[in-house]
Amino acid sequence: ANGNTPGATALKTTYTYDAIYGRLETETADNNFGKTDQYTYTYDFRDNITRIQRVHQATIGGVTSTVTVVKDYTYDKAGRKTTLSMSKDGGASQQLNSLSYNNNDWLITRKLGLSGVNILQQVDYQYNSRGWLTNINSVPVGTNPCAGPSSIVGGNTEIDWFHDGLIQTVVENDEAGNPYLTL
Repeated sequence: ANGNTPGATALKTTYTYDAIYGRLETETADNNFGKTDQYTYTYDFRDNITRIQRVHQATIGGVTSTVTVVKDYTYDKAGRKTTLSMSKDGGASQQLNSLSYNNNDWLITRKLGLSGVNILQQVDYQYNSRGWLTNINSVPVGTNPCAGPSSIVGGNTEIDWFHDGLIQTVVENDEAGNPYLTL
């Protein structure tokens, strides 16, 4: 028992580290299927994570299965993440996103769902001279091309973007207009 829930079994996580650089090499954790999830980390010479391999084991209905997911990351010369690719169970790797930056290290383009030369979505970002986000996909931050000024509407939430002079703040409002999340 774990002391919190009567009859519950404690879940444990074990970590191993590189003896030379002290970097995390593996993380093995009990999961709620009675087996383990093991993460193995690979780094480049700059200590950027270049690969995370997750081996997930589960026993459901007396049948034990294993799923292996590999995520590969690439970086540019400035150490900025540029791509994320993923494969499952040894299958072909598929690029999930591509990131581009300007000379100020600001993210300017995010391409999502890459498949060959086709992409599912491209998000473009523009900034003012202070580095504040001003436009997403050529729509000024704080406006909605469908609903008018000061909001970007998606689903049942309204998101207001504004700067308070120090940081950019995001407020989400419920259907009644009451704020419930501020970032």
